[in-house]
Amino acid sequence: PMRPILPPDQVSSLIAPNGFFYHGLEDFLKSEPKIDEVEKEVRAQIEKCLGTGLRFIYLDWHMASNGGGKRPDIVAVFQRLCREYRLLYTHDTLDVDGRYSGAKFFGVGLEAWGTVRLPDGNLAYWCGPDMPEATRLKFLDTLRNLQPGTWYTICHPGLYAPRQAQSVAVLCSQEVKDILQARKIRLISYADLWNRQFGATSQ
Repeated sequence: PMRPILPPDQVSSLIAPNGFFYHGLEDFLKSEPKIDEVEKEVRAQIEKCLGTGLRFIYLDWHMASNGGGKRPDIVAVFQRLCREYRLLYTHDTLDVDGRYSGAKFFGVGLEAWGTVRLPDGNLAYWCGPDMPEATRLKFLDTLRNLQPGTWYTICHPGLYAPRQAQSVAVLCSQEVKDILQARKIRLISYADLWNRQFGATSQ
């Protein structure tokens, strides 16, 4: 659980009764967060990070894959703040044409997350089951058939859970390397996207 940067009384529509942010998007949307409080808290978080000397180059509304369509006003706040602070804005399911980050999103479902409602009302997330072979094949097929342009997908590769370790295995597989070479696909970073959009000068 995480607390807001601002005092609770300034962002009361964003937090649960225990003083922490709502754990899931469903609960967050049910609370009908006030747009002015969203902007104040997001701005405070950006300023807090900048104040540490951390250089970051993109911002997203984390876990908002299904919520952005329901709260376009929040999406608009993120977009405006990104322009103000010279940050990329990434939003997977809304970025199918690359209008936000300069890269188009493609989803392949490399990972899956389960949720369970706890007795205290909070949501708990757990890493999903083993990756189906069909998912791996879909990812490979998508790579083979990408059209020219700049693309990105989202997953959480790691070794902390079996499903995430399977993502690592797919991404680092010889099959993927062969496709990248055959299709002349060049891997780039968010820094490359930032330089394209804002120029190679520092923030």
